[in-house]
Amino acid sequence: MISDTWWTTQPEIGTDADESLVIRLQNFLTDWSKEFAQQRLGTRDVGFQLGQRGLLPDEVQSFLAALEHGQIEVDDAGYVLPNFCQQKPGGGRYSLFSANTYTGDPYVSLNTEYLIHIGASAELVRVHGWSREEVLLEVGEFDAACVADGRTVLALEAKARISGPDSLSSLLRSFIKFGSESEPPAPTDNHSRKYVELLRLTEAGSVILSLVASGARWTLTAVRDGSRIELAERHNATHCITKNVTQRGSLHHRMLPK
Repeated sequence: MISDTWWTTQPEIGTDADESLVIRLQNFLTDWSKEFAQQRLGTRDVGFQLGQRGLLPDEVQSFLAALEHGQIEVDDAGYVLPNFCQQKPGGGRYSLFSANTYTGDPYVSLNTEYLIHIGASAELVRVHGWSREEVLLEVGEFDAACVADGRTVLALEAKARISGPDSLSSLLRSFIKFGSESEPPAPTDNHSRKYVELLRLTEAGSVILSLVASGARWTLTAVRDGSRIELAERHNATHCITKNVTQRGSLHHRMLPK
């Protein structure tokens, strides 16, 4: 079982990303946001807000790589059609933007977590060897999942930041806390619902847990131990799963055919 400070020992990912890519994607986003505003608000003369954190090189590099490799298509209004995964019923798209009309002048904002989790999910195929047929987006409580042998073998969750409110580290700390208690939590909030869902998924065997933010690719193996989950460190999210594991200490790895 990892400790609640484990995440502080993990290397930062993407520090060598080309920062010029940020300007490139920002220009794309500005153009797409104008068409989005036209379609949603009836005018192109609307401000576009990236948010205080802005765009970070790691997430930009991941998203643009998916675009350049044909893993995603983005239309003029910033609606993303992923080609690297199973399509949602009806061939649903994902909007990079939201129209904010609650107070003051309307504006268009970036759905940062969509940008991150689409880019990271595309890496499952491009980098880690999963097939298009095995990857699904927005599955239950998680942003993405991989299925094999008729069950979910990987669950991916993306956050906009590593630390702070609604961050990757806060989610991981919650999972570790829940795993130390004698009974699972009631699924009453975001963290507890994800934990209870992961507990359900691990009934059929161990699950790779991929936690992603800009600068972070944390990969763990989740194994069910009674009514709790134990988390162990693993090197990456490559196409290697554990099969028929329901109890601690009985990990039997095998490589799936690609």
